[in-house]
Amino acid sequence: MSDGTLLTSEALSLVRAYKRRSMRRVTLVILAFFCLAVLVVIDVNTGPADLTIWRTIEVIFDRASATPKEDVIIWQLRLPVAIMAVAVGAMLGVAGAEMQTILNNPLADPFTLGLSSAAGFGAALAIVFGWSVIPGVGGLFVSVNAFVFAMITVLRLVPVYQIARRHSGSHDPCRNRNAVHFQRVAGLSAIRRFGKFNSRS
Repeated sequence: MSDGTLLTSEALSLVRAYKRRSMRRVTLVILAFFCLAVLVVIDVNTGPADLTIWRTIEVIFDRASATPKEDVIIWQLRLPVAIMAVAVGAMLGVAGAEMQTILNNPLADPFTLGLSSAAGFGAALAIVFGWSVIPGVGGLFVSVNAFVFAMITVLRLVPVYQIARRHSGSHDPCRNRNAVHFQRVAGLSAIRRFGKFNSRS
């Protein structure tokens, strides 16, 4: 058997394995979306209102058929909360996966880089002193302060990464071990610093 035939058979086996893996992933994604839709419907249906699961599904897909009471309960109260919960969960999942990929650490979380400590300090400033970084935000000043201080910590990591990349010569954040180590150390310093501020405030 020639080398070309061996390469062709190996390539075909790799293609088949890749197609099987891709099909498995697509099946899992479809199954996950189906389970998510079922859970959303169950969440919208759960409550003191006397609504059956089939009636809830009917009102979700045909709002015109809903009574004023059902419209308020499902479309104005429960469904927006359920959709917001799904959106927030998806965003947190993407953010967590991105942080774990960049730091090459499956246990990485917002505490690793000091983001949670910085956000807690910003929220503490708003709660204790009533001080807002951005004026005119009304009752959202606690959340705005937490977000701004977390973003400041993120921006502080940019020059740290630039310095580490300059020393190692690698532009890939996932393979740049120096950048990862530098960011972890910067995160530990942020945790200590903002933790001390939180204890004093």
